[in-house]
Amino acid sequence: MFRRKTFSLGLAAVLVLAQPLLAGFAGTDIYLPSVGSALGVAPWYTTVWVYNPNTSPATVTFYFLKRQPNPSPSSYTDTIPPGDVKRYDDAVKFMFNESTFGALRIVSNQKVLVSSRIYAQGSGETIRDSKGQYFGGIPASFAIGAGEKTRIVGVRQISSDRSASDFRFNVGVVETTGNSCTVTLRLLDETGATVGSPRTWSLGPREQKQDNVWSLFGTSMPNHQVEIEVTGGSGKVIAFGSSIANGSDDPSTVEMHFADALLAENSGGGSGTITGVTAGQGLTGGGTSGNVTLNVGAGPGITVDADTVSVANGGITTNMLADGAVTKAKLSASGGSDGQVLKISGGNLAWSTDLQGGLTLPYSGSDSSPISFEIRNTGSGVAVRGESSGDDAVRGISNANGRAGVYGNNYAGGGFGVEGESSSGVGVYGHSTNNDGVVGYTQGNFKSGVYGWTDNTNAYGIYARNTATQGTAGGFDGHVVITKNLFVSGTITAGTKPFKIDHPLDPEHKYLYHVAVESPDMKNIYDGVVVTDAEGRAVVELPEWFEALNKDFRYQLTVIGSFAQAIVEEKIKNNRFVIRTNIPNVEVSWQVTGIRKDPYAEAHRIPVEEVKPPEEQGTYLHPKEWGQPEEKGLDYQRFKSLRERREQLTAQRQAPSQEPARP
Repeated sequence: MFRRKTFSLGLAAVLVLAQPLLAGFAGTDIYLPSVGSALGVAPWYTTVWVYNPNTSPATVTFYFLKRQPNPSPSSYTDTIPPGDVKRYDDAVKFMFNESTFGALRIVSNQKVLVSSRIYAQGSGETIRDSKGQYFGGIPASFAIGAGEKTRIVGVRQISSDRSASDFRFNVGVVETTGNSCTVTLRLLDETGATVGSPRTWSLGPREQKQDNVWSLFGTSMPNHQVEIEVTGGSGKVIAFGSSIANGSDDPSTVEMHFADALLAENSGGGSGTITGVTAGQGLTGGGTSGNVTLNVGAGPGITVDADTVSVANGGITTNMLADGAVTKAKLSASGGSDGQVLKISGGNLAWSTDLQGGLTLPYSGSDSSPISFEIRNTGSGVAVRGESSGDDAVRGISNANGRAGVYGNNYAGGGFGVEGESSSGVGVYGHSTNNDGVVGYTQGNFKSGVYGWTDNTNAYGIYARNTATQGTAGGFDGHVVITKNLFVSGTITAGTKPFKIDHPLDPEHKYLYHVAVESPDMKNIYDGVVVTDAEGRAVVELPEWFEALNKDFRYQLTVIGSFAQAIVEEKIKNNRFVIRTNIPNVEVSWQVTGIRKDPYAEAHRIPVEEVKPPEEQGTYLHPKEWGQPEEKGLDYQRFKSLRERREQLTAQRQAPSQEPARP
C-alpha cells in the first residue's frame, strides 16, 4: 500500500567557483604514457605535477611501469593537501631510484589532475636549455579494449637517416588493466589506405612498449597515420605518438584519437526543450501538449498523480539520504515525554526512560586509591579511546621519580606495550629539554634496545641527525655490526681498516683478515700484465675516466720470465701509456698510482698532521694502548653518562610499583 505524500519542487542557482587547472583529464586512475630518467651525453629527466582540486587531502600512489610486463610494479605514495599542486623533479629517480624509461600509473582516493614533461638536459646546460615534451595524464577509462581501434595521426619520417629526414616519429602503448593483450599496428596513408603489412605487439600486464615507425614499417611516411587495434586478450591500452624535429630535436606529443562517446555532446541522453518548472503551472518549454513520464526504475518507487507525489513503503533507503539531511525538525516526538530517549525494544524503535548515572562532561575529581579510574573491555574492542581536534587526545602526567606520564604494558606475546601510529605525522615523538629524548632498553637475547625498520626503498629504518656545525649524529659504545652495504658520503676515520672473511681454506672454523694499504694522499692503485710486441712495445689502455680522476702519476715495471730491461717510453696521455723493452715479446707486470683530483677530493684533502682542538687536549683515542687510564679516553665522559643513565633507568623499573597486581 502506498502512503501519499506531497512534495514541493524548487530550483536553485548554483555558482561554481573556477579552480586553477592543468591541461588534461582528472581522474582516480590516471596514466602518464611516457616517462624516464637516464644518464648519458644528454641525461633524461621527467617532472610530474599533481593537482588536488578537492577540499580534502588526496592520497596518491604512483606505480612505475617499465618496458616489460609489470604484474607487481614498484610504488610510491604521497599525500597532497587540498588545492595544492605538488611537483616531483626527476620523478622516476626520486620515487623509485630507477634509471630507465616506461610509464606511470597514478591512483588516488579522489580525482586529481596530472601533467608531466619529459626532457633532455645536456652536461653544463641549465633547465632553460633543455628540450622536452608535455604529456597530460589520461584516465584509464579512455583505454581501448578487444575489437576497438584508435589512430595516431601526423606520422612523418621519410628515412632512417636523421640527416635525410626532417622528422622522426615514435609510437607507443601502455597496458592499463593488469591483463595481457595483443595489439596490431597498421600503417595508413593520408587517404586511409593500408600501406604494407601490419605489425603485432604482445603486451604483458601493465607493460609499456615504444618503437620508431621506420623500425616498424621501413618505408617513407610523408603524411601517414598508425591505426592501433586490440586484437586479442582481455587487456586494454592507451596509445601515444612522439614527433621530433631532427634539426632542433624539438619534440611534440601526439595523443591517440579518443572515442567520441567520451565527449558530453556525443554521450546520448534525452532531448527536449524544457526551460523551467513553475509552481502551479508544471513544466514549461517545448511542446504545449502530451504527457511527461517520470521513469524511476523497477521496484518500489514514486507515483505521480496530478499534483501529488507518493513514495512506496520501503522506497527510501538509508543510502538515498544525504548525511545530515534529517534534522530534529523533521522528527516527530509523538508518544514520547521529556527525559525519554529512543531505544530498540523487540527489534523496533520505542520511547523509553534514559538510564541514569555516568559522567557529565567536563568532569574533574581527585582520589588517593591505588587505581583511581579503571575500565576493562573483556571482548576484543578498545578499552579507552581519546580523540581531540585541537589538542592532545590523551595526556598523562606523573610527578613520581622514575615513573612515566603514560605507561603501557602488554601481557600477550607479540604485542606492544606502547604503540604510536600516524598517517602523515610522526608515529612516536620523544622530547626532553635536559635529558634523552627516547630511551630503549632490553634484556632479551639477540634483541634490540631500539629497533627500527621500513619496507620502503627510499626510507630509513633508523635515521639520526645533528644540526650543530661539528655535532655528531650517532654514537656507539660497543661493537657495531652491519650485515649489508655501508655507504659513507664523507670521510671514514679509524685506527685500522681491515676486512674479515671466512677463511678460503677452512671457512667453517677460521677467519682471514687483511688490513688496508694506507697513504698520506688519496692515492689510487692500478696494475696489470702486458706482453711487448716484436718491436718491444706495449700500449696500456687505461679507463676513459682515468685522467679525469687522477694526477701525479707514479710507475712501477717488473719483467717476468726474461733478463730484459723495461722502461716507460711514453707517459700517460689520453688515458694510455707505452712500455718499451730492449728485446721483443717480454711479459711485463706494471703498476700505476695516481692521486685523486675530483672536486670532492680537492675540497676535502686529509691533513696528515692535526693539532687536537682545545676540548680534546690531553685525551686519547686509545688510552689503554698508550698505557693510560680509561678516564683519558676521548668519549669517556659522554658514554659514562649514558651508562649511568641506563643503570638508573634499570633500577627505577625494578622498583616496586603502586599498581595492584593484575588479576
